[in-house]
Amino acid sequence: MLSARILQTHGHAFRCFGKDRAVHIYLHVNTISGLSLRGYVRRSSSTVDPSSQRPSRAAKEHPKGDKCKNCSSLYSTGKWYKHPEGGPICQSCYSFRKFAEAESNGTTCLDCGRGTTGSRWYGHPSGKGARCQRCVDHERMRRNTLAGRFCQDCGSKQTSHWYLHPSGDGSSMCLPCYIPEKLRRDALAGRVCKDCRTTKTSRWLLHPSGDGSFRCHACYMKERRAKSRERAATATVEVKEAGHPRLARPVSAGGSGEY
Repeated sequence: MLSARILQTHGHAFRCFGKDRAVHIYLHVNTISGLSLRGYVRRSSSTVDPSSQRPSRAAKEHPKGDKCKNCSSLYSTGKWYKHPEGGPICQSCYSFRKFAEAESNGTTCLDCGRGTTGSRWYGHPSGKGARCQRCVDHERMRRNTLAGRFCQDCGSKQTSHWYLHPSGDGSSMCLPCYIPEKLRRDALAGRVCKDCRTTKTSRWLLHPSGDGSFRCHACYMKERRAKSRERAATATVEVKEAGHPRLARPVSAGGSGEY
């Protein structure tokens, strides 16, 4: 039998779904995903359309105000493309569609011979096949090395990504040198963590308050771990009270993703 605490805590769910249905949802949510039933009910009753939310600051609306023919999103994280059947299609759906077409057609990379090495395909320079994303990156690094490209700061001739040097003289900067330089510029720009007031971090994230402020990576991970422990503890206690000791093992709850 369910304890009085569970009946009191989740009484709203019992009224909405009925006793048997609510018990099923309660056990499923708390033993598999580690989320409370109250969170489940709150999210399921939300009327916000995910397709109308901007996924990131870089996302762009369609020039004519149209939405993606596949996912109905109003935003695209990259370019907008034309759907074969008419109408626009966002970057994510376009990439997925091209990847699915390549797999269904048995496309393989002319360089490495693999068929699923990347989510994006390019025409091969020979004009007789395709080249995967990984081989394109390797070829770009090879060309940069042959061209004598090197980092202005450390002298390295190899890196996974090149950046323009902030000196503005057309020279290059490797990725390991670019990261501390970016942190230095962020500090000079006055970027401060809203939680701990630090001006240095390996990665800045938007603060969940939604006021345009930032949070350092350390504070983000601290809150993420705290929420995971809280969800796991809540699931363990409530499953025990429900009379299912064999399901009372702490549930591992994953992170909720970046802001």
